[in-house]
Amino acid sequence: MKERDFAEFNNRYAGQTCYVVGRGSTTYRYEDLRAVTEPVFFINDAVFLDRYVSAESFFMAHDRDPGRWLEMGIKSTPVLPEDGKIVSGRDDPLFANFAGEVVFYKWQRMEGEKLIRLDRNEVAGKRELYRNTGTIHSLLHFVWYCGFKKIRFIGCDGSTCGSTYDPRLPNLSQTRSWGQYESIRRVQDRLCRHFRFEVEYLSSSPSATQNSFRTEKPQIPKIAHFAWFGSEVPQAVLNNVEMFRRYHQDWEIHLWTSLPDELDADLRKIIESVDLLCMHSDVIRPWLLHRYGGLYIDTDIYTLRSMEELRYFDHFAAAGNQPGAIYNGVMGSRPGSAVMANFLRNVRAVHVRNLNPGSRTRFGPGLLREWNDRYPQELNILPAHYFYVLHTQGSVLKFIEMDRRGERPGFDSVRKRITDGVEPFALHMWGIPANQMPDGKGRSSWARMDRKTAVQSRDDRAGVASPDLPRISDGAQSAKIEHFYQHLGERWFVYPSLYKSMVERGASGSTFVEVGSWKGASASFMAVEIANSGKKIDFVCVDTWAGSDEHQHFPEVKSGRLYDIFIQNITPVKDYIKPLRMASVSASAQFPDETVDFVFIDGAHDFENVYADITAWYPKVKCGGVIAGHDYLVPKYGVARAVEQFFGSEFRNVRSSEGCWIYDKTGDAALKTL
Repeated sequence: MKERDFAEFNNRYAGQTCYVVGRGSTTYRYEDLRAVTEPVFFINDAVFLDRYVSAESFFMAHDRDPGRWLEMGIKSTPVLPEDGKIVSGRDDPLFANFAGEVVFYKWQRMEGEKLIRLDRNEVAGKRELYRNTGTIHSLLHFVWYCGFKKIRFIGCDGSTCGSTYDPRLPNLSQTRSWGQYESIRRVQDRLCRHFRFEVEYLSSSPSATQNSFRTEKPQIPKIAHFAWFGSEVPQAVLNNVEMFRRYHQDWEIHLWTSLPDELDADLRKIIESVDLLCMHSDVIRPWLLHRYGGLYIDTDIYTLRSMEELRYFDHFAAAGNQPGAIYNGVMGSRPGSAVMANFLRNVRAVHVRNLNPGSRTRFGPGLLREWNDRYPQELNILPAHYFYVLHTQGSVLKFIEMDRRGERPGFDSVRKRITDGVEPFALHMWGIPANQMPDGKGRSSWARMDRKTAVQSRDDRAGVASPDLPRISDGAQSAKIEHFYQHLGERWFVYPSLYKSMVERGASGSTFVEVGSWKGASASFMAVEIANSGKKIDFVCVDTWAGSDEHQHFPEVKSGRLYDIFIQNITPVKDYIKPLRMASVSASAQFPDETVDFVFIDGAHDFENVYADITAWYPKVKCGGVIAGHDYLVPKYGVARAVEQFFGSEFRNVRSSEGCWIYDKTGDAALKTL
């Protein structure tokens, strides 16, 4: 690591233009960064994109977790607070393998407003940068100090549209937004005005119909599901259903008042085990959406306009009105969606393992939030203002009263919550008011089932296509095996959540293949997860155990003992692992096409070998299966280029997590493309 003098940047780029790239949702084609000749500043995980940039580039972050990028061989010059959270000083272990240059500054000690009024020479003397709620605020102060006149922003427009971050970017830092977009943007705008920047926002955040989950053709059928359990359907609910019908004349609308006869027996038992009516609907909504598709809409949703444009998704839910919250009051999905299938698996897992037993949201919003926290790129989360722009029942009822009088009010008072220019589709009433219920008692999420008076009528489903729902076997639960992978002296296994999720997702009879097993840390983790699941999953480990070219200097390889070490390490779980001592491409010939549920590639890391491995194993993966691999984020390897080149136009559907690339093989568009 070589340090560059902070004073060196004093007005260094006087009058020039720079790019600032953040993690927000955007329609910008990142590949176009190759043509950029001006300096580029990357914020946090957006530095993943410096692989596209040949111009001078910089990396800025405040917190410790984004510092992991320093270990990944980024080529951008880090600009870091020497007294902040990201590094503990110039001898921080994060710099151990970083060979580039670093610029250090100090976090502000004097009052922020006074600091930004100092001239550049005074800032050079103090070496302090302004600090507020976002990294971008220190960045803007540094950009001004460097003398830049114009900024082109990408992914920095302060919108909550789409998922919390652009799903095309890896979340190596494993951080999430705490809903501070609007306040960060306000300070951002104020600083831009203060420093008199010329500002341009390139491909700002997409609207609901334009985010990165959008498809070219409608995926969600014109079916709407409402459900009312536990008592006679009140007129207020019928009014809300009719309000939806007003804007969706050609849709098929169903009001469910009892459980469908076709509902899986285990899901029926889950519902029977709880009394809260909101939990009944939380269980049934993913089942309805997976089986029939369409929209599921809570009965206290007041429709404002057509939701036709939301049909261009595989699925969606929406952010709530609290930071990090995800609500299921309005959800949509095509029939047979893999996301809804996973949702159902998660519902079953929560019940079987008795997770969060005291939470009334454990099958719904609570589950969605936990899911999105762990796998932030899987769910299509629309902005909160699409359905939850008004936060109290009183404000919603006042709006509805005016609307029914033909005096439709605007949303001026909450305009700041409408971050992408898209008006709300509906309003959540936060329960049915007491004066609109037959018994004079308000209906909220705390309402319980009166099993003596429950209405037993059911909706007639005649004429609706009913794709079969795959049954999930949870397997017999026996004594748990404790994980021991962390004691095997191998530090390369850093993706336990991916392996764990594959076992949770898989069913008995599945086949998993790991290409490249080294000493067995990852294999032992997978085997323990399989053993503890009770599922009968065939797990094959493919390796020559001779080491690829990059590993020939390791003592285990030189001595020829690598295979013996592997066998010794997996001894406690040897009955759950089948070693296949062959080269990867040759081993793939042992498996018929579309017979493998999960393939993980972590052999040689050069472009040619990675590309050959993907080419050989992709046809072996079943439709609905997963192919993935490690070291996606290490620039010195050829993994990213091989993945990009192999998947071509389907690359947009490759997601990343824990330093891995992951592709869900859908069997339709993807197969035709490849």
